[in-house]
Amino acid sequence: MKKFLSVLFWCDALSFATIVFSQTTFVLLSVDLSRDKNIAPSEAVYLLYALSAGDTVFRSVSGLVIDSGHLSLEAVMALGHLVQALAFELLVWSSSLPMLLLSSVLVGVGHGSTIFLETPVCVKDFGMSALPIMVGGMSFCVGVVILGLPILTGHFRDKLQDYNGLLHVIAVANVVLLAIWSLRMVVERRKRRKSVSLCHRKKNQQICSINVNPVSGTCEAGNPSHANKENCTM
Repeated sequence: MKKFLSVLFWCDALSFATIVFSQTTFVLLSVDLSRDKNIAPSEAVYLLYALSAGDTVFRSVSGLVIDSGHLSLEAVMALGHLVQALAFELLVWSSSLPMLLLSSVLVGVGHGSTIFLETPVCVKDFGMSALPIMVGGMSFCVGVVILGLPILTGHFRDKLQDYNGLLHVIAVANVVLLAIWSLRMVVERRKRRKSVSLCHRKKNQQICSINVNPVSGTCEAGNPSHANKENCTM
């Protein structure tokens, strides 16, 4: 129960709820947005094709980037929220089909590059043993947030006559989460630097071989030729 009350849980839950909410909102409003911008409904279907293309491609790309160590898990999450924020702001100002298609691709990129990271994030923050219950808790939070979508869309459409306000709200939410994940990325880098520094101070000038796992954020210290290896997880 304590884990559900932690800051990490709510950060993760709100992050993935925003990711799902953003993509679901776009799918729901794609035809209305096209009609509002004087684009034929028959052409609005291409927006979903563009969304699917961006989503599918970047599910694989982001995984390869993290596994190769070029970017950390926190960095990919931050970039995903940045892309979604840009996409929804671009939707507000788009007035032609090509611009809407670009926005659709960006929404797909932001969603595809982050949505499958829910399990790695839970493992890193709460451990493997707590994975089932934490994923279940996050899924519940996502469902609660999605329940508010019909109310919000009805409010902006019926009372304000357009969806621009809702798109701005989604963009701002992604910017806030971008800042949070950027902060977490900085903290994680400092932890890794301290880990490396600690290894260099080991007794008898022991050589440390650092292999950082991009998902768990742990490192293994010790010369592979030595029989005994130490764990230098921070």
